[in-house]
Amino acid sequence: MGIPQFLHPSCSLCELHRVYGYTNRAKAYDRFVKDARNDPTYNALQVPNSVYIYTVGDKVLLDFPYVDFDGTRIKQPNLFGGGGRCIISKEDFTADYVHTLVNFHPRTVFDNVEIKKYQEEVVPKFLYQLKILLVDVYNELLTTYPEDNRVLSNKGQKAKVSSLKDGIKLYTNHGTFTKQGDKLICDRYKPLFGLFGVNSLHTEITITEDMIYEIKDDSEWDDDTVFI
Repeated sequence: MGIPQFLHPSCSLCELHRVYGYTNRAKAYDRFVKDARNDPTYNALQVPNSVYIYTVGDKVLLDFPYVDFDGTRIKQPNLFGGGGRCIISKEDFTADYVHTLVNFHPRTVFDNVEIKKYQEEVVPKFLYQLKILLVDVYNELLTTYPEDNRVLSNKGQKAKVSSLKDGIKLYTNHGTFTKQGDKLICDRYKPLFGLFGVNSLHTEITITEDMIYEIKDDSEWDDDTVFI
């Protein structure tokens, strides 16, 4: 099964299992939690609901917000304004079909106002995911319809620090950190209150999985970045 980055928890072809372990007072609790978090499938539970295209065998699955589908034909959203899903064969998933998807302009049901988030946010992310999964279709699209090229920007999005590109600089109110492996290093960290008679310190912090950073520049992320 092909899915950008990680397995998506809401995919109808996948299964999630609840496993009952120990209470937090039990001696085996810490080991139980550690084993679960070290499982290679654990990160699948952390993926936000922003994956719009999947591949399963010779099928393509589309899961789009703000639109609806009649079979494989895209149409305006229903009364509830939710998202639509469809399954289409790879043979029929052509550049012409993608061109229709990316140039669709959904509108609200009652006041007939364009839902701008579709063009501004959904389409660029969809094309980025398409490039990862079906690069031949992506290349054909841009060759046939060069005007369909959209640049994906993740400025303002939050991501796990551990998944950001190595060597980048992370800007905070207390200093600029450089990501080096599993460390964040700041040569002139300015604590809220001065320590030991100085106003800045050389500081190294070990990166943990719960550290989050708001993207300031698109050079800070790559295909392996995990967004929250």
